[in-house]
Amino acid sequence: MQTLTLARHTQGHITAVDLFPEFLERLDHCWLDNYYRPNQERFKAFLERHRHPAAARELVEAEQKEIEMYERYKAYYSYAFYIAQKRLLFHRMTKLTTALTRKPGKNFATGITTSSLGKPDVAKALLQHESYCRALEKCGLTVSVLDADKRYPDGCFVEDTAVVTEKMAVITRPGDPARRGEEEEIAELLAKHRKIERIEPPGTVDGGDLLRVGNHFYIGRSRRTNQAGAKQLADILSTYEYTSSDIQVQHVLHLKTGITWLGVDTFIAIDAFATAIDAAKVVRVVPEEAYAANCLLINDHLLMPNGFPKTKPQLLSLGNDLIEVDMSEFRKMDGGLTCLSLLF
Repeated sequence: MQTLTLARHTQGHITAVDLFPEFLERLDHCWLDNYYRPNQERFKAFLERHRHPAAARELVEAEQKEIEMYERYKAYYSYAFYIAQKRLLFHRMTKLTTALTRKPGKNFATGITTSSLGKPDVAKALLQHESYCRALEKCGLTVSVLDADKRYPDGCFVEDTAVVTEKMAVITRPGDPARRGEEEEIAELLAKHRKIERIEPPGTVDGGDLLRVGNHFYIGRSRRTNQAGAKQLADILSTYEYTSSDIQVQHVLHLKTGITWLGVDTFIAIDAFATAIDAAKVVRVVPEEAYAANCLLINDHLLMPNGFPKTKPQLLSLGNDLIEVDMSEFRKMDGGLTCLSLLF
């Protein structure tokens, strides 16, 4: 990029008018006719629309002074512009060290599901859960495994019970009434590590509808996370200096059913969410491998469900240590990799 500086020679008083008369004439047209004059024409309507408050008047006065300064000294100075490409340069604020999980119970197969893949094999689910916990340990995490709670067949999906950050933990109010109560033991455990905040009625939030990218949280408004819950959560996050935005969730259970973060400015998503976030790169999963959109980034490791040959090469190209985990029985109960743990 070339930058042209218009300056005055102090001794000879040579101005830009002397050096670049034709250029100054074109510059005059750009600034006065295309910018300053149109702005001036809007000042009156702007003040009337806002009923002439002091802040609006000060803004107009400042703009007017800039115009007057330009008209008086335009031969001696100008502006320089730089064009930059917008990119997401997010990173996780701290290294993850801890995982909280819960074993599936004997009544796991009686839980809530929209899947048509058949009943899960509970014995196989237990073996898969053990493999999942070993994968978390391989990522450098200390894993705490809670016993199954026979009151809650879906209790192994602990992610839905809380949103944990470096500064606090938000205890959710699950969207399905049958799951309310799962969060209480989780709250007691997290209270040893974090300040506790809560979602209150009529709000509902499932942790699976929260996608964190650096200090920004995408909140999915879904069948499980309602408007009131999303608003409460956004307000809590704002109190702790996190930002958030909403994404409407349709056709899938949770936001992270269809999109997850792969690090820096890269996401993996089904087509419905491929343009929902302004990202430099989106790995699009083909419809028959939609389940692979739920990946789990842990420090420099990336967990993906196994059995998705079209998606795997794309994830390998990202350079993370890729770990495949068998999730077949949890898939039958609408569960994915992110669902089975709370990480902090």
